[in-house]
Amino acid sequence: MKALIKAALVGATLAIFLMPSAAKAYWYGPGWYGPRVGVFVGIPFFPFFYPPPVYYPPPMPYYPYRPAVAPAGPARSFRVLFEFNRASLSPEALRVVHEAAVTFRQTGSARIDVTGYTDTAGSSQYNLALSKRRAEAVKAALIAAGVPASSVGVSWHGEANPRVPTPDGVREPQNRRVEIVISPAPRHS
Repeated sequence: MKALIKAALVGATLAIFLMPSAAKAYWYGPGWYGPRVGVFVGIPFFPFFYPPPVYYPPPMPYYPYRPAVAPAGPARSFRVLFEFNRASLSPEALRVVHEAAVTFRQTGSARIDVTGYTDTAGSSQYNLALSKRRAEAVKAALIAAGVPASSVGVSWHGEANPRVPTPDGVREPQNRRVEIVISPAPRHS
């Protein structure tokens, strides 16, 4: 009997020494359940008797929610032309103002800038007052078309910034204008 136990111990010892180092590390590695060594006659258990170690991935990083801001989009501009020395709106000018009001309603929230200009015929003071009357007439037409007055900003420049550069005293129809610029506000999505 002693010879049988001695042969078993020698066989187990040879099996352990002849085992590849990776298998030794797996079978003898410390775990929460102790070393992976069998208690039966010093013979190590096979790997399938022990479950592999459980791997828990690290927790996902926390990113606070921030709503994305949609781009505001390009600004739309409209040009209302006037007759010489007039601040009243023609049927074509009313059509342009109505189109600008429809565009404003489609954007949802926007800012409208109304800027009045004149040609170079007449004095600078008179042209400044005329460009103001033209800008105010377009603002009134926009408000009548349903645009809130708080969304409309008005400015006037008289002879400054002509669309078509001309010498003083020239009646250029392209310079007798009011420009409507609709700038959409950024939307949160």
